[in-house]
Amino acid sequence: MNPIISIIIPVYNAEKYLRQCLDSICGQSFSKWEVIAVNDGSRDTSGNILEEYATKDKRIRVIHKINEGPSEARNCGIKEAKGDYLFFVDSDDWLDLKALEVYNTAIENTHADLIITDYWTWYINRAETIHHNFSREFVTEEEKDIIALQQMTLYKGYSPYPSKSCGYLFPALWTKVIKRSIIEEFKIEFLKNIKLYEDAILLLNILEHSKKICYKHIPTYHYRILNNSLCHSNDESHITECEKVYKAMEDYIDRYEKVDMLKAAYFTRILFWSKKMAMRVFFHKNNKKPFIERYIKYKTLLSHSPYKEALETSLKLNFMGGEKLYHLLLKFKLIFFIAILYEIKGKFRN
Repeated sequence: MNPIISIIIPVYNAEKYLRQCLDSICGQSFSKWEVIAVNDGSRDTSGNILEEYATKDKRIRVIHKINEGPSEARNCGIKEAKGDYLFFVDSDDWLDLKALEVYNTAIENTHADLIITDYWTWYINRAETIHHNFSREFVTEEEKDIIALQQMTLYKGYSPYPSKSCGYLFPALWTKVIKRSIIEEFKIEFLKNIKLYEDAILLLNILEHSKKICYKHIPTYHYRILNNSLCHSNDESHITECEKVYKAMEDYIDRYEKVDMLKAAYFTRILFWSKKMAMRVFFHKNNKKPFIERYIKYKTLLSHSPYKEALETSLKLNFMGGEKLYHLLLKFKLIFFIAILYEIKGKFRN
């Protein structure tokens, strides 16, 4: 009998956390699952740990391959999956023990193409924080709702049911199970050349072809925040990676003729990321280049596409929190003031 849910785990040098991840799956109250663990050329003992668990539980399958990155590892897992639904889990995170039961109940009750739940974020030496993606549960087949979810994938300010505890991780696939037939029928896959925000590009395409979406107001996933991930990088390579994502987003918007529906959310995402670059790249305390040099680079970035178009747009951009002030300062061309502000903040930021 085929499993209901195929859990795909890309694994690279994850020996420190991998057992906790696998134990949280093996201990699930729901049993009709399989794990496809893709060892992406790990140089530590991750491969041995995977084989150990596969020996103990036949629902766990291990694939060993050369290192090509998490996107290709996930694509490899998709090809091997046999479950009706796919669930992508990161090897340094772990599941609530009733997570798969929550998903399976939603599958049985709604037969939705995409099922969304909530999550906790976990920082070392801190209490976990719960995040609810939306303010209430829903099941929808409405096109306007699905478009709103696509907009929210680009920036959370476009949520159809705003939640104060939403956070910025809605696009992550580890709070979602996806009907496998959609990915197979429409040949959806992770883009190999993107190392940042790859989940969002896949989610946009999944939403494009989903007819019914279900959201459960229940946390199921523990997300461990590590400062060595690319999204927390202080390196200027972050700028180049963002440019690749912009191109993928533009390709999606053009392919499905969604300029009118998604352009505002797209511009909001661009300016949101420009703020992150100011904080984490140009004016972070780890950047030892002279301030004036960093300021000029930051100002030059904003004068080029697509940042320039985002700043000049007449569309209403739904910023939230600190991004509202940042956008206002940009509108009044107070770029040097922004640089000074983040330079001062950067001295005290971890």
